Amino acid sequence: ETPIPDRTNIVYMGTAVVRGHGKAIVIGTGLNTEFGRIARLVEAAEEEVTPLKIKLSNFARKIALIVVALAIGLMTLLVFEKGLVAIVESAMIAISLAVAAVPEGLPAILTITLAIAAKKLAKNNALVKYLLAAETLGSVTVICSDKTGTITTGDMTVKKIYVYGKMYDVSGVGYNLDGKILFEEREVNLEENKLLSKLLMAGVLCTNVAHEREFIGDPTELAIVVAGAKAGILKSGLEAHYRRIREIPFSSERKRMTTVNIVDGKPYALSKGAPEIILDRCVGIETENGILSLSDEIKQKILSIVNNLASDGYRVLAVAYRDLSDFGMEIDNLSEDEIESKLIFIGLFGMIDPPRPEVFEATKKAKKAGINVIMITGDHALTAEAISKQIGLYKPGELILQGKDIDKLSDEDLQSIADKLRVLARAMPEHKLRMVRALKRKSQIVAVTGDGVNDAPALKEAHIGVAMGIKGTEVSKEAADMILLDDNFATIVRAIELGRGVYDKIKAFARFLLSCNIGEVLIITLGVLLFREPILLPALILWINLVTDGPPATALAWDPSFEDVMSRPPRDPREGILSGSLLFILVTTIILTAGPLFTFFYYTNILGINDINRVRAINFLQVVLFELSVIWNMRSESKSVFKIGFRGNNLLLAAVVLSLLMTLLIVYVPPIALAFHLNPPTLADWIAILAVGTLGFLIVPEVFCRRVNLVKAL
Repeated sequence: ETPIPDRTNIVYMGTAVVRGHGKAIVIGTGLNTEFGRIARLVEAAEEEVTPLKIKLSNFARKIALIVVALAIGLMTLLVFEKGLVAIVESAMIAISLAVAAVPEGLPAILTITLAIAAKKLAKNNALVKYLLAAETLGSVTVICSDKTGTITTGDMTVKKIYVYGKMYDVSGVGYNLDGKILFEEREVNLEENKLLSKLLMAGVLCTNVAHEREFIGDPTELAIVVAGAKAGILKSGLEAHYRRIREIPFSSERKRMTTVNIVDGKPYALSKGAPEIILDRCVGIETENGILSLSDEIKQKILSIVNNLASDGYRVLAVAYRDLSDFGMEIDNLSEDEIESKLIFIGLFGMIDPPRPEVFEATKKAKKAGINVIMITGDHALTAEAISKQIGLYKPGELILQGKDIDKLSDEDLQSIADKLRVLARAMPEHKLRMVRALKRKSQIVAVTGDGVNDAPALKEAHIGVAMGIKGTEVSKEAADMILLDDNFATIVRAIELGRGVYDKIKAFARFLLSCNIGEVLIITLGVLLFREPILLPALILWINLVTDGPPATALAWDPSFEDVMSRPPRDPREGILSGSLLFILVTTIILTAGPLFTFFYYTNILGINDINRVRAINFLQVVLFELSVIWNMRSESKSVFKIGFRGNNLLLAAVVLSLLMTLLIVYVPPIALAFHLNPPTLADWIAILAVGTLGFLIVPEVFCRRVNLVKAL
């Protein structure tokens, strides 16, 4: 039951021995080791089928069944009416119906859209391994995020410095030297703050940080050296003036480190470590007015400050010193206890792995978008709580659990609280995996971040596994669907925003292609039933689907987003791909069908025109022009062409113009027109063509895009 970080009597494969010696009993090999346990979890985790893939499969299956049923039904009706002699003609009409019904361009358009989205994501430091992952991001309802390196910078930073009677703030983040030491929001002058200067000098000297092109060393020591550099106290300069003659290294048992340096010709012991350990060895405290005796009252006050900092998530180190000149220069003969006793306390460093500056806004944006963010970390609960408060993720009273709490819950109990959890601390791989499974059982679309081998099971199990590109292991990258090139939580939120835009475009394609294709099906079916004549021949239908519909629909992939996609909640995972489009599709289909049918009836029955190829050309141009006009109202579910205009996507404008010109060529160039069985319309005929063809501009989404449950099945 003891978490791995607290198992102090066990070593694992990969454990580095830095000092001492000992014997160990092997208690597990192969699959019985911690690595083996993780491997079993990865093997047991099931790769999730993306929501879009499921919806498209259902959509395609239903379209196929409808198409086959309609084609067989129409062919049977025609053969029954005209006899077997007309079987070839009937088959051709049935084929044209099938061609009209199937949105041939959808797979190509979908692939292009996802590829464009993947390119945009890569520019935003999110590399997707599979194209469908670009859209799945837009479906995410829960983000289970690591803390260290993703929500935080991954670099320890000194943010608080305490000396007797004063608490200083330190600006800046990570190991960047841009920052200042402030007191009451004003930059300090070290000449006027001698005690602060002494603390920084002692702290910097008592480190083993190397600095060539970059800082190298223990993260805690790096934080102290960087804090000193922000005040102009450089380690290289100090070491040149204050030579080190002895070192007593840090150990987890001692919880302190000491160096002996020559300062003004005298040996001084400089110690840093856990505050309670250092204070127990101190007899005095340095103040601006000299050294005071360290009374119990002062000691308790310091410990109270330490506890307050710790409760805010800070790691606290104390620094003290001792003048060893009474022992002469024979320091090597002194015991560790002699060197590290009777110390004079100088002050405290409060350091933290701070949140990335952009994470607060990213968390705010995620909440606004209805996305639940859960921090899952191996750190202590106090540290996790402090960071979650700073980024606006957690409010007092909300649910925080530790891994040991998860162990006590059944799967059903965990499922009932999973979406209420804000922070899971001291988490192990199986805890993360159980959380993902519990959220999935609640029909949540889950994104999980991870960088270690132990994160691989949850990364594989999630709908979207997100690995870290900088600090992530190869195992985590292999199990993930997306890799963050900057290891930044804000990048995930940005990727979700782009993913939502992708889904909007896919809905626009489906809405456009389906409404137009259903209209074409009805034109063929009703034309044959009412006039015993196919109004549009198979070649014309194929032209409309591939030339008229294809390029403009594909150009929609380059459309900017006209919606504030992050101001609306995530879509219902059970929602169909045509949700909200039923009325729009219905009106589009009725107008697209009725216009050409009425025109055919008017020309052939009222005007008595017997040139079927001319009437067919009029109907053909009506359909083409209508589809090229209605596509401008497909770009948004809430804004029509009258609000958006024709700008913002030059590729779409070019595709519409090109499709129209190519269509006019096959109508008005005699050899081509002859091949398509068309005769060119007269100038007067264009009144009928434009009257029907421009009606597409009037089907505005503000009126006709409404959420209707009838399309949930689609």
